[in-house]
Amino acid sequence: MLDLEQTEDVGTLLSAGREAAQRGDKTTARNALRKANRLAPNDVPVLIALAEVVGTFNERRLLLEQALQLEPDNIAAQGALAALKSGAANPHPAVNLPPIDPTPLMAPTSETLYCYRHPTVETGLRCIQCARPICSKCSERTPVGFICPECRKERRSPMYQVEPLDAVKAGAISLVLGGVGAYLLSPFGIFLFFLMGGVIGEMIMRAIDWATRKRGLIMQIAAAGSFAVGAILAAVFAVGFKIGLILFLGFGVFIIVARLR
Repeated sequence: MLDLEQTEDVGTLLSAGREAAQRGDKTTARNALRKANRLAPNDVPVLIALAEVVGTFNERRLLLEQALQLEPDNIAAQGALAALKSGAANPHPAVNLPPIDPTPLMAPTSETLYCYRHPTVETGLRCIQCARPICSKCSERTPVGFICPECRKERRSPMYQVEPLDAVKAGAISLVLGGVGAYLLSPFGIFLFFLMGGVIGEMIMRAIDWATRKRGLIMQIAAAGSFAVGAILAAVFAVGFKIGLILFLGFGVFIIVARLR
């Protein structure tokens, strides 16, 4: 049996997702196709296949629109989106219902659910996105229901999905600009230090934004920490007014942290 947690091949995950969907196992299909989408976010067949198994109208529409942005002439995506919009325009079509059986129905037996992150904890909640059982400690309330930690992480903006290389770039930019700026300003007075601390902090933030397009806590720590190291090293070798360097450091860190939030 295919181990979805270990598989990193997009084609294998796509095939597994399609097979699971054909069997009616939408939970497995969603898990396989979401992982394939994380590995290859611009793979059109993955986007179309994922749109067939996700639960919400908006998510299906966004996936199909993304597929058409990548391949405007894709017939499968065009047909799926047209069918989706047609169904949204008439969400309750008339159907012929079978006659009601007067025989009383037996109450269905309730299945005991256990949190997929805490297998010993019983729960009555399911994630609205992947449908896996989650306990109250793992779940987060949203306007349309509860969501699990993994799906919440997937929903985060790409701006806040920071890779190690992004943090390294932020640290290098802050270290160089902070150190050089503090050293060059060391012969001047406190007022210029205070003024240029904010200016250089803004320059660092713009350079990081240009190089990485990332923000968030990790970027704040990498950038502010490296800026502080650069300013302290400048204070060690500079002969100027050290109190001014402290002001430069404090104001620069404040600007960097505030702008990379």
